[in-house]
Amino acid sequence: MATNSLFLWGKNSAGALNYANQLLVGQPLYDMLTDRVAREPSQWGIGASGVRDAWIFGRDYTLWCTARWIPDGGDGSLASPLSGPVGWQAFFDYARDQNPFRFVPDAAWPNFYVDACYLVDPLAKGPLGALSPDILRNIPFQICNATVDFHQALRGIMWEYAPGGSITDPLLATYTRADP
Repeated sequence: MATNSLFLWGKNSAGALNYANQLLVGQPLYDMLTDRVAREPSQWGIGASGVRDAWIFGRDYTLWCTARWIPDGGDGSLASPLSGPVGWQAFFDYARDQNPFRFVPDAAWPNFYVDACYLVDPLAKGPLGALSPDILRNIPFQICNATVDFHQALRGIMWEYAPGGSITDPLLATYTRADP
């Protein structure tokens, strides 16, 4: 079941993160693709013998998606407008400065979020999105974080159990009985 997402962002007057601003995506995110990609300046190479090698600097979980049907102004809908102090443009100004934000996959559960997210694209290009046939804006974007899989978060799972594993890791052993 598709749900509306939310972005929590912002700083207080002293410059400390407070995540007081909310950017509500009025419609479910569209064309969502997730992956874990290598960070810059990772490199790949092929030797003369055909042997392949890679130097991976680190990996980030990524989410590519499109926010659709964003209203230009306050039209009475629950969606955040394009303009205004807490609209999409203000959020992208904040995120393009490489400030962290929180991604809430389901706005009905704001305490379940992916922390320390960053905007990857669009950083420096414009215009912000494109107009749909009904004169509303669609904005494709990409975000990343270093620790939480967006695919699991979008499914409502923050940790996934594997046989023999433990959600209280690092546990060095698993037990099948309490007595010898």
